[in-house]
Amino acid sequence: MKVKINRRRIFFYIILAVFIGVFVYSAVQIIRIQSDYSKGVKEYDYLFNQAIILDDDHPEYTGYSDNPFGNTLGFSIDYSELYDMNNDYIGWIFIPGTAINYPMVAGRDNEYYLHNTFMKEYNFAGTLFLDYMTNSLASSNTIIYGHRMNNGSMFADLEKYLDETFYKGSKYVYVFTEHDLLVYEIFSCRVVGLEDDCYTIGFTDDDAFNQWVFRMKTNSRYQTSLVQKANGKVITLSTCVRNDETSRIIVQAQLLNYCPLG
Repeated sequence: MKVKINRRRIFFYIILAVFIGVFVYSAVQIIRIQSDYSKGVKEYDYLFNQAIILDDDHPEYTGYSDNPFGNTLGFSIDYSELYDMNNDYIGWIFIPGTAINYPMVAGRDNEYYLHNTFMKEYNFAGTLFLDYMTNSLASSNTIIYGHRMNNGSMFADLEKYLDETFYKGSKYVYVFTEHDLLVYEIFSCRVVGLEDDCYTIGFTDDDAFNQWVFRMKTNSRYQTSLVQKANGKVITLSTCVRNDETSRIIVQAQLLNYCPLG
């Protein structure tokens, strides 16, 4: 006795199994990503709460003063507290008006901290890290990388600087180091390719560097108000562009002043 095979039914079950498999895989990935988001947020909130030092004159953190020259933020960061947790720690970056309020590290390469947190736990959010070729804030152009996370964390808010109106309301970048609060003013923002001139890390002399800064300012998406300083140190903040793996958003700022801490 021959058994009649219903090929259409078999094909239907195969397709159904494939769809179920894809659905289950996608659901697992979504749960994993959400878990990473949650763990990352909790870790960095914990680090901030552990390291924050409220100023005596500002018992509550209330934002920042219109005067960028001075430690008027209402808080500072305990360098040794974070350095003891991770000796790759280099400083804490804070940009008022954004969610950017994180520790930064200087690692041995540009890979490890892409997907490891400050506490060296695997997490897609990673850590904000300096390019290992410019792993000091004393470099002429210090490049700092961070992910553009969909939950708005890490360097996601750099995207806001594509809007000139936002820039006008949030021009300053603050970096807490071991001994000083470094105050930077943003002078350039744009979308660039992976090999753009903004990632230059070596300059033949001061003139070459100053010409590069002028070129970066000229190439900005919109005109900025910073008066260029001769030989002023620059930080270049870099993150991904949504749905475009070949481009990056960069925000560049020049050192205005530093304020001794403690």
